[in-house]
Amino acid sequence: MVPLTRRRVLSGAVGLFAGFAGCSGTTEHSVTETASESPATGGSVPSHYALRHTDDDPSILLPDEPRRTKTATSSTQAGVPPKVAQERGFVTSTETAEQMWFADVDGAAEARQFVADTDFDSETIYVEFQQVRECFTLELCSVTWSESDIHTQYGSHYRSSDVSCQTDTKGGASWLIRIPEVLDPDGIHSYGSGWSSGGCHRPREHPEDGEATTEAPHYGPKPPANRTQTATTEQNQ
Repeated sequence: MVPLTRRRVLSGAVGLFAGFAGCSGTTEHSVTETASESPATGGSVPSHYALRHTDDDPSILLPDEPRRTKTATSSTQAGVPPKVAQERGFVTSTETAEQMWFADVDGAAEARQFVADTDFDSETIYVEFQQVRECFTLELCSVTWSESDIHTQYGSHYRSSDVSCQTDTKGGASWLIRIPEVLDPDGIHSYGSGWSSGGCHRPREHPEDGEATTEAPHYGPKPPANRTQTATTEQNQ
């Protein structure tokens, strides 16, 4: 485990499916509609998978824990979400992974396999939900974490002109982010997520000595010099 004084930032310009409204700001939640996996290049960016849903509901839910729950109507019927579950949280074991709920949508089998392929002796799955308007896609730009907090950053832009969509209709996407480190969920007390309407921004080519950051005008202040970062570019699915 890295010391508290050191944070890891993983960033990349990625082309995952996940629409958002066309405005900038920060939010703690987000959603995705279709499934899409973004393999890490050279091991520098954590693998992640977005499962998009046309409904404004999470497509992945975790077993219930004391904080941040979502209520549904049934826990017995196939394809129906559990009565009380989390739309955001961590998967740290195969036991927890086996209790995850996946909506019956395209890409669900691949999402399950993504979780099954995780080595929980050295990796942790972070699940996050984001809401997004139909006509927008959402890209995962970076993930920053420490022993006590985690933050994700997204960039949004219009979907292809040949995609049929309603500008005022919202969908959702659940993200599976494979953190290359074992995290203790009980130690994470701060969650954050932000996004920019300008999409993701590439890292600066010549950062100052001791500085590792991503040039992202809409993302807020740069990380301090004691953070580290790796970056890559992923292909659209």
